[in-house]
Amino acid sequence: MTELEKRKKFSDLGERLNKLITESVKSNTIMTENRAPNLSQALKVLTSKPIQITDEESAKKRISQWIQQKDTSKKIELATKSYKLFHRMSLLHIYNDLHILAVEKHPDSEKKQRKFERDFMCSQLGIHIRTERRQKKSASRIQHLINIGITFDQLVNVGLNTTYFEEADFYYNLFLTDLNLEKIKGLFKKSNNLQSFLLEKENTENSEINESSDSNINEKANESN
Repeated sequence: MTELEKRKKFSDLGERLNKLITESVKSNTIMTENRAPNLSQALKVLTSKPIQITDEESAKKRISQWIQQKDTSKKIELATKSYKLFHRMSLLHIYNDLHILAVEKHPDSEKKQRKFERDFMCSQLGIHIRTERRQKKSASRIQHLINIGITFDQLVNVGLNTTYFEEADFYYNLFLTDLNLEKIKGLFKKSNNLQSFLLEKENTENSEINESSDSNINEKANESN
């Protein structure tokens, strides 16, 4: 991949993610993670015995079975890719706990604390210092997007994986520029405000209905007396 192609790649990823999120919010799609498919059920679908074709009707059922297996396979693939991003992000939990030990060992030196964390991770994972730095940075970048409200599935759907989050700041910043996080934050804020308003309105209407129902019951009770 040439330098120009690489720049375009990261810009395109940002634009595609921005478009996906914008369309999702505008269509009022619920911004939640897709649940991982039930593994035992998925395996049952994928390994089910092929339907025997004896006539046109059984042939249609066999094709429907094949389509169901294909759809199930895609769901498993999406869940796996999403989990890989989550797994990388979870490194930060280890670093947070490890930092407590680092502070206990070197209470007066942030430089020594960071060195302790780095050396410990490199030793346990069997990786080079540069790799440790890239992995930690990628975990922080993923967490940043997730905390804003972007989902793992959305990241996967535009083609992002852990490797892209390990790239140099220059390329990652191209991605962020075209993603336009300030616009995304604004969309999420408006969406959350709208959902809160609709929820409050629904609760008010339900309360009024209940009050009206209780009033009718009391009136009928009084009439019978």
